Amino acid sequence: MKHERRDFDKLAAQWDEKPARLMVGQSIADAIIRETAPNGGLQVMDFGAGTGIVSLLLAPRVQRLVAVDSSAGMLAQLEKKLPLLGVDNVELVQVDVESGAGLPQGFDLIVSSMTLHHIVDLPALFEAMFAALKPGGRVALADLDLEDGGFHQDNHGVVHFGFERQSVLEMLSSAGFEAARAVDATTILRSRDDGSSANYSVFLVLANRPRAS
Repeated sequence: MKHERRDFDKLAAQWDEKPARLMVGQSIADAIIRETAPNGGLQVMDFGAGTGIVSLLLAPRVQRLVAVDSSAGMLAQLEKKLPLLGVDNVELVQVDVESGAGLPQGFDLIVSSMTLHHIVDLPALFEAMFAALKPGGRVALADLDLEDGGFHQDNHGVVHFGFERQSVLEMLSSAGFEAARAVDATTILRSRDDGSSANYSVFLVLANRPRAS
């Protein structure tokens, strides 16, 4: 069934104005760094990079980072930041992240932050990520644990209300990845319309493309 996409171009200019969003990005980047120990020789893709909150935290640690997103508006916001921050190893690539078609190739590590819940066909995406990695390459993908639909104030464009971790691990294994595992990344406190609040947990799944025999 076809779903309506969220118009991230319209949201791009104000995307970084929420301190909580920046804090979540920092926490997820910290988890990725902790679990993958990126080094200066790595070629990295940030899938669903948005305005580059995570990209810009990883870029100083790697040789090259390619920020991939569907939204020209989001990537334009990231592009503005690069000269201001003196970042010269980040490239921008606009592709349809929902299909994974046309992903650039040849990466040591693919990371993603809070993008998977917008993707209809995750098995196809994981196959595309597998193909985009070098043998021995890795993925580190963060998203919400299964939730009640209350995380987003507006669920327009949200395909999944989080995930069962095991189901994501099984999809990665089916796509050819090995050593798939999940760890806790962070917790996000959200206020509800009724004045109450709730904590939403975020996981980080990690898996490897097998090395060539």
